[in-house]
Amino acid sequence: MVLPACLLLAACTQPLWLGERWDDAPTETACAWMWVSQPLPEQTAALMSALLAAGITDASVSAEHFGENCIDSATMAVRYFAPMSTRYTIMIGGMDAEALGDRLFEVFAVLEPFLAVEPPLEPIVIDFMMNSLPLTLPVERVRAILANEVRGAALIDMLRKERE
Repeated sequence: MVLPACLLLAACTQPLWLGERWDDAPTETACAWMWVSQPLPEQTAALMSALLAAGITDASVSAEHFGENCIDSATMAVRYFAPMSTRYTIMIGGMDAEALGDRLFEVFAVLEPFLAVEPPLEPIVIDFMMNSLPLTLPVERVRAILANEVRGAALIDMLRKERE
């Protein structure tokens, strides 16, 4: 799932200078901030390898950071990316509710060890498609599903109700 590019730009003010002479003032140029997503290809490859190792061939997972690019207001070049959250997107092939719920639980179990990100970026969200409609879950919800071992059609019914 590709997030649409946001066209929100906000000027970043320079730090307040309290020195005595203006020629001692910081010369750092101001940033314009633009929301952006950056794919995490190494983490995506590790996740896909973990799915295949678990025998899951009918699902895919991708990882990306969401954050802001600091755009140099003088040159309009990207100075750096500031990540704010991590997003995992799960795609699972069409199947009945019982099979889908079981497969989703298995994918969550494979994904769970990857959710401990250093440094932690919150929120971590899990996106997946259910009947062509996206559903976003916070990581705490995924961990609760795993802890309570909610599977099969019961998991799909619970997620449908949460989406309504």
